[in-house]
Amino acid sequence: FPVTIKTIAAPSVTSIASGNWNSPSTWSTNTVPLASQNVVIASGHTVNINSLSATCNNLTVDGTLRFDNVSNAALDVVNNVTVSGTGNFNFGTGVALTHTLRIGGTSANVNGLQSNGNLTVDGTFDMSGSSTVNVIFGGTLNSTISGSGATLDFSTVTINKGTSNVAIVNMARSFTVNGANTSGFLSLVNGTFR
Repeated sequence: FPVTIKTIAAPSVTSIASGNWNSPSTWSTNTVPLASQNVVIASGHTVNINSLSATCNNLTVDGTLRFDNVSNAALDVVNNVTVSGTGNFNFGTGVALTHTLRIGGTSANVNGLQSNGNLTVDGTFDMSGSSTVNVIFGGTLNSTISGSGATLDFSTVTINKGTSNVAIVNMARSFTVNGANTSGFLSLVNGTFR
């Protein structure tokens, strides 16, 4: 008997208003996004990441996505992050806080699934200022950092892909580092940065 395998796209959740990530009223599904759902921050909306457990599958930023200015926060994107030409993904404002952005999920191969953890920036990606964001590239497959946006600014970057140096994070564009510790902005746990 022939077997047909059908690929089912992950369900999408889109912001319908400005608000906090963990507020159901911010989202088209009236629920907080899950790790299995693709998230779109719509143009004209500003969403604040105000939780240590924010998560999604793929992330597209057409509006503004920023980290909370009151407490430390974290976002775990299982697969890829895209900041469109109209998008702005930034560290937030206010007091000095330390946030975490994980792109590509964990270094483990979860449920037999592997992820790349690509970052495409055609708008603004600014993770260094009064608060800082540790950007962690996880997953088990090669990743690419690309795009044509004017601002790609890191504070710290951690490469933790798989269990060896085989997986590569390829920097295919220019970037800046404006954190307080610019000489040590890169931490290699597993994987290769080039």
